[in-house]
Amino acid sequence: MGTTDFTESVRRLERLAASGTFDKVRKSLDKGNPVLKEFGVSDAQIREALSFDPPALEASGLMPPTMLEAIVRASGRPPLIVRNGKVEGKTTLGDEFPASIDGLISGVEKFLPSVGRIEFVNHDMSWGGTGWIVAEDGPGHLLVATNRHVAKLVARRTFRGDGVFMFNPYNNTRYGAEIDFGEESGVVPEPEKVFALEKFTYLADDISADIAIGRIPKPEGAGGIGRLDLADNEGGDGEIVAVVGYPAADPYRNDPNDMERYFQGLYDVKRFSPGFLQPGGEGATVLSHDCTTLGGNSGSPVISLESGKVVGLHFAGKYGVGNSAVRIATLKSVLAGLGGQPGAALPVAVAEEAADRSHDAAFFAGRGGYDPDFLQVTGVPLPEVPPTLDLARPSDATGDRPHELRYEHFGVLYSAAMKGPVVAAHNLDGSRYRGIKRSNSTWFHDLR
Repeated sequence: MGTTDFTESVRRLERLAASGTFDKVRKSLDKGNPVLKEFGVSDAQIREALSFDPPALEASGLMPPTMLEAIVRASGRPPLIVRNGKVEGKTTLGDEFPASIDGLISGVEKFLPSVGRIEFVNHDMSWGGTGWIVAEDGPGHLLVATNRHVAKLVARRTFRGDGVFMFNPYNNTRYGAEIDFGEESGVVPEPEKVFALEKFTYLADDISADIAIGRIPKPEGAGGIGRLDLADNEGGDGEIVAVVGYPAADPYRNDPNDMERYFQGLYDVKRFSPGFLQPGGEGATVLSHDCTTLGGNSGSPVISLESGKVVGLHFAGKYGVGNSAVRIATLKSVLAGLGGQPGAALPVAVAEEAADRSHDAAFFAGRGGYDPDFLQVTGVPLPEVPPTLDLARPSDATGDRPHELRYEHFGVLYSAAMKGPVVAAHNLDGSRYRGIKRSNSTWFHDLR
């Protein structure tokens, strides 16, 4: 651990001690907070560490300041275990929460079976985040909300605004995704709670709110899995909320934070993390909260314990500072844009683009394709392609160009195995450059 980390942690501990937070940790120990036991240290060790001035803690040999800070923060905002659809430890929360907190938590436990772990197929990561049922999609399907940055690990956005699964670059197998509504601590795996994400009906672009919407078949008999209620109004500062999801080490971080470093018993299973909404959300689309989260919480619902409805979609957090979530109004606007139509892909405003059309082989008659001798001073032939890519043969193929889709000064080699282009080659003459004014685009299917 670097000197800067040590110094900053000591300063934060001094502020926490001055604010009376250490006394709250002692009360939490008296109540038997089950989360604190997951740090692998005894109650007596924690009490002794709390008795030291933070600058002297390291020399005591009990534990580093960063570990005590993680314990203190987990005490105030514990990520409680979910087991068999119930939250454990809800009567051990500190005085910051009202006396009725256990009843408020019990009131939203009905939603816990509808929150699942987003798992991957044919990917080197077994899972990547959290998802939950946000809406129905016709009589036979449900829609799952998660984050764009979770979905983009296995899918890419198309020009229509939906997502298609990509291919593994190492073995050429198509990625896939599932949602597992189980994965509770100490509970035997339940295959009947795992559902394939058939597609992403919406995958946000990189400058839009961090949202992805997937589609799954509706479970037979439901088994408690159904749509979470969405809030009618924005949550207010100080409102009691909880994040439900699957905390884990953030795969994008090379420097694990102190909660990740010391609290590894937290990982991979369903957790219920209570906290409060905070001021400071970024504009009209983002709200802030102080629930304990880690990387695997991406895509978790932020549920108001006061209204019993979802007020946000968690997407990011900074340890010791706060967390960010997409406001429910933004998520609702995306769902409204899908139009309520099964499998819809685009928000209505975008769908006004001209409808797709097609061209048959006769339209392309006389097109020479890519010219390998275009530079005149040297030839630049198309690259050789491995046989495993199984190049498609267009209906107007020629003997010397059996696989090239020939356009004007432009050629494409298309893989039948990958269902996509693998080589695109252009002839460009800079002296003949002219600007092209774009308007609503019409896309054409090449029927060759």
